[in-house]
Amino acid sequence: VCTPVTQSISEDASLFDAIAEFLAHQTLSLLVRRGTTTVGILRLSDLFDELARQIKAGECQAEGSER
Repeated sequence: VCTPVTQSISEDASLFDAIAEFLAHQTLSLLVRRGTTTVGILRLSDLFDELARQIKAGECQAEGSER
């Protein structure tokens, strides 16, 4: 069953903002917006791929934490 994507996130949102949106709306996809224009779609699988890449590269840390 396909459901329309209605939730969105700004194109400059952080990875943590995206995670929060996915959790808050319990969705598998978010529209990516630049102002009022849709410029893409972010899938939950894309988010996990990027999170894994950042963890492997040692780039990922919790907001507010210091290395």
